[in-house]
Amino acid sequence: MKFTNPLPNKYIIIAHFKSNWKWIAGMTASWLIAVVGILIYTVHINNASNLISIVIDDVPNSHNSISLALKRIIQSSPIFIAAVVSSSMIENTITQEISRGQITLWMTSSLSRNRIMYSKIMFVWLVNLLILAPSLVPIFVYSGIAVDANQYFGHMVLELVGMFVFSLMFTAIFALIASLFSHSSRLVLIIQFSVIGYMFLFEVLELWGPDWTQYLQYFDIRSLLVVVLVSGTKGVINLMETNLGWVFGALAINIVLTSVFSYLACWIFKRKDLML
Repeated sequence: MKFTNPLPNKYIIIAHFKSNWKWIAGMTASWLIAVVGILIYTVHINNASNLISIVIDDVPNSHNSISLALKRIIQSSPIFIAAVVSSSMIENTITQEISRGQITLWMTSSLSRNRIMYSKIMFVWLVNLLILAPSLVPIFVYSGIAVDANQYFGHMVLELVGMFVFSLMFTAIFALIASLFSHSSRLVLIIQFSVIGYMFLFEVLELWGPDWTQYLQYFDIRSLLVVVLVSGTKGVINLMETNLGWVFGALAINIVLTSVFSYLACWIFKRKDLML
């Protein structure tokens, strides 16, 4: 029985990094600047008490905290970063390679179709991690010197883990879309940006919609992005204490969905007639 190597191929990943490194570097720098700006504005410029805290816990004259900055960062990250990064990289490494026939470069090798697609998905996961990782430094620095670091630092780390796991699902979803509609690069982009627009709609309804729109959260994919710590002027709402099961349940659901979508993307790519 012949053994099939299930690991991603490093040469595919390296080749994609070489051809996209300028775009990746630009996105990494842009996101780092954005996160630093949000932290400085939230914790310093718009903070009357000048007290650095992970959460607001009935601190007089304190209206901002690191958790509030994280909320702003996390709400925008899946939409503006993970979604855009995943869509762009899937377009460059899968859709365009298929439409231009460049995918034959990999398919003429000894690699299986499963391994080719899995390597490309893994590349996009690594890109997301690479772009998000530098921004963790200022977040950890601020959280480490916060007055309530001993109490809430672990909660903050869990929230960041949830953010990253949630972002991986976009790569799997967009890879599945690219596999299903590989015959049309334009259609793939339309569907991908429809998904992003779908989330924008729920964001707008959440911020400015009438009271009844709160029930739409059950149809919002962002419901799987659990906010562990939420600050408010009347104290901190700690979901780790009130709904611990859902925090880890959402993480598990994200991981399962990511695995299922990735498997389906590879399964469809393996059996698809690419007409090259």
